[in-house]
Amino acid sequence: MSQPQGFVDEEHPDYVCKLNKAIYGLKQAPRTWFEQLKQFLLQQGTSHLGLTFKPATQIDLQGYTDADWAGCYDDRKSTSGYFVFLGQNLISWASKKQSVVARSSTESEYRALALATSELVWIESLLTELSINLSHCPILWCDNLGAGSLASNPVYHARTKHIEIDLHFVRDKVIGNKLDVRYVDSTYKIANILTKPLLVQQFVYLRDKLTLSCPSVT
Repeated sequence: MSQPQGFVDEEHPDYVCKLNKAIYGLKQAPRTWFEQLKQFLLQQGTSHLGLTFKPATQIDLQGYTDADWAGCYDDRKSTSGYFVFLGQNLISWASKKQSVVARSSTESEYRALALATSELVWIESLLTELSINLSHCPILWCDNLGAGSLASNPVYHARTKHIEIDLHFVRDKVIGNKLDVRYVDSTYKIANILTKPLLVQQFVYLRDKLTLSCPSVT
């Protein structure tokens, strides 16, 4: 084996390769390298996909929200995720770790509802400033019946008092007919892709619902 081109060491021709920097990270921090490898493979696997925007026949806002209860193994905090569609077009999305530990799946889902509601309220306010009227009040889909009931029930229960009061603005929007929280089966809920590991078939099925496609080359 000869020395590679560009790395020829005339003073040490017997050296096979010239070492400029040892890669200690491969041995000392395998988790860090694995995360970088995972991000690289993710980018390579999805680099051909892009968002597709199409004219909408009617202007409406719909959101899909989800949470993985106690999903973090380190501190058992949950992760909230949501998608927001304007018509059939995906315009906003987020996946965020919750700041406190949820004591039940209903609580974690309700916090995810609050996060998505904040985004819907902001987008609706922006559309109002642009003199764009929605065909109906925003619809928010979730797969937790307890969170949906909590959002529409005007009665405070002892078991929900530990939830911060500012999260209950979801209920105010529902009671004021400014938000419609509906149930959707977990199999068809798009936001699952943000919070849960999925089988390949389920992942591809939900991914295709996000209006992602390969742009045509002209």
